[in-house]
Amino acid sequence: MKSHPYAWLKIELSEAFRGCGFIETKEALSPDDFGSAYSEWSNTRREIRLIWDGKEGCALLELKQNGSWSVLVDALTEADLEGREIDTHAVQLWKEAILKLGQRA
Repeated sequence: MKSHPYAWLKIELSEAFRGCGFIETKEALSPDDFGSAYSEWSNTRREIRLIWDGKEGCALLELKQNGSWSVLVDALTEADLEGREIDTHAVQLWKEAILKLGQRA
């Protein structure tokens, strides 16, 4: 992966988000804050936030429930997303978590 981990992961997850009716409602990029970034996605029932924590070097996928954000799946580290051996299984688990949310009523 040659692009920023957040940008790469957002592209990888976009199809799953859109396939479940999620649209991006907000994005914030903070290049001066360790390269941190996040985007929020919502459909008619749920809100999800994709976060890249530049200081910690990890990505988080969170679900908003009752006004609070909670982690939806295990974090992905910079090592999971960079180099020759991208952890495609872990990324697939994130996609499946998004798709399951889209199926819930």
